[in-house]
Amino acid sequence: MNRKPAVIMFAIFALATVAIGFFMYSWYNYSQSLIGVQIIDFTVDKNWWNPVGVSYGHWFNVTVKNVASNNITGLFLDIGIFLNGTKYEGFSLGTSDTSPSFNFSLNANETKQFEGFVLASIDSPIGFGRSPSDEIIIQARVLLNDTVLDMRSIPF
Repeated sequence: MNRKPAVIMFAIFALATVAIGFFMYSWYNYSQSLIGVQIIDFTVDKNWWNPVGVSYGHWFNVTVKNVASNNITGLFLDIGIFLNGTKYEGFSLGTSDTSPSFNFSLNANETKQFEGFVLASIDSPIGFGRSPSDEIIIQARVLLNDTVLDMRSIPF
């Protein structure tokens, strides 16, 4: 009985298994380096603040950390108000530099803190005239190339 074809098939199968395992290990390490960005703290002051006119705002504080061993650039922090699961677009985001969003980078094991406020008008759907059954949340998301790396939500 000739066992040579069976040995060759086994060797090809073993080689393919090792190659797939190496690929999966490499992909896992790469994906872990991206997932290494975490929101470690997210707070929102639920007391409203009146900056001007019929608008009101809520201060927020977000702390983001890169727990990976490599530097990551091109990160984006998005703060949003959601009414019944839909992002409410009628607000603006204020920060110390009046930027509507945060583009940033993190070195390995670096932590950055972001502060600002979300604004809405008193008569808006998220204002004082809302229905008691409305679900409102303020959400912080860290993105890289439109991929959400971490997200935190606070019911309002």
